[in-house]
Amino acid sequence: MKRKVNEEKFDEIEKLILKEKEEALHVFRKTDFSAHLKTYIESESKKNLSPPFLSRIPVPTLAILAFFLFLGLVALLNRFLPPPSLNEIKAIESFLSEAPGLQSLTKKEGLTPAQPMKPSAFELSIQNALALAQKKSVREIQQKEEKVIPSNPKNFSPQDFYKSLEILIKEKKLELFLSQFLKKSEEV
Repeated sequence: MKRKVNEEKFDEIEKLILKEKEEALHVFRKTDFSAHLKTYIESESKKNLSPPFLSRIPVPTLAILAFFLFLGLVALLNRFLPPPSLNEIKAIESFLSEAPGLQSLTKKEGLTPAQPMKPSAFELSIQNALALAQKKSVREIQQKEEKVIPSNPKNFSPQDFYKSLEILIKEKKLELFLSQFLKKSEEV
């Protein structure tokens, strides 16, 4: 039973498709399709022959160009415009002083100056250890310098000079590091 119903529907659909196909062929043969197609193609090609100049340039290029033009304009205006007068400055100052929220920034009430904090025992021990290390390294460097630099300048070779120069550079770097570290630890 179902098979007959399906076959009948299939036959009906097939008839409708054939009917639509015949109607389309009749309309196609009735009108001059090739002449219509040629006129359509010619009209479309004339529309697309000359697109606007700006549509051919990529958008990032235009954005960068506009940015540089803006910067150039600002530079020119900044160079050739006179500085603001005293009246303009006072007007801006009075406007900002009356703006809500900015008055609290200008008031100094309720703020107490920061008291310098006494370093803790730990910080003091670190400072003392660093100071001792610095003194010890300076003494060692001085002892090495005495060994490197000869008392007789005539026997002084370029190699001895480079050794003493390296020692001096290391000493200065160490001194700079320790002094900066001590300053930072005092700030903390």
